[in-house]
Amino acid sequence: MTPAEPQLPEASELLALVVGLVAELRPGAPPPAADLDASLERGYGLDSLSRVELLLRIEQHWGVELPEGVLASA
Repeated sequence: MTPAEPQLPEASELLALVVGLVAELRPGAPPPAADLDASLERGYGLDSLSRVELLLRIEQHWGVELPEGVLASA
């Protein structure tokens, strides 16, 4: 995503969930740069268990239920 592209409110909320989770996992560390194009693993350092936690938070935040395959592939 280039800086000139507008961000939808949902994108900002998603980035806030990711950055919040990273902050919980690494207290005291500088917050990562919020970037929709960053890899959850390489860009944010989230392992598979952390990615599952993120998916659960997404479900809770938006009140949706993701297919089991999504959680299994995390």
